[in-house]
Amino acid sequence: MTRREAREQAFILVFEQTVQGESMDAILHDAAEARDFVPDSFAESEALGVEAHREEIDAIIEAHIRGWNLRRLSKVALALLRLAIYEMRWDSSIPASVSINEAVELAKVYGGKNDAPYINGVLASVAKEISPEKQEPAHV
Repeated sequence: MTRREAREQAFILVFEQTVQGESMDAILHDAAEARDFVPDSFAESEALGVEAHREEIDAIIEAHIRGWNLRRLSKVALALLRLAIYEMRWDSSIPASVSINEAVELAKVYGGKNDAPYINGVLASVAKEISPEKQEPAHV
């Protein structure tokens, strides 16, 4: 499984939690039972990380969505912002630019027509607060 596919799995898990309001453990259990879903370890780690830091992540989102509140965001946009901000703040192995690009690409697939540019703008604003070394592209 590619990192992009694993991130998409993580997004789906975070989206389900955003909609259902259940614990990530319950969502993982239900997904395994209902769909024989076995998440990639990266996807599971990301989804659990979002859950662990959700209050902090939501505070960051609220600080960067001027004139809006979390309830006005689409569930897709909210889940993508949560995932990308988790990566940007708590996963030092992923450059901020990658987190932003992946969130925008997933928004193009799963979101409405205005989600991708909106997410890009919010995450660009968040990225300005990230340390410079986090913003550098990864060297492979």
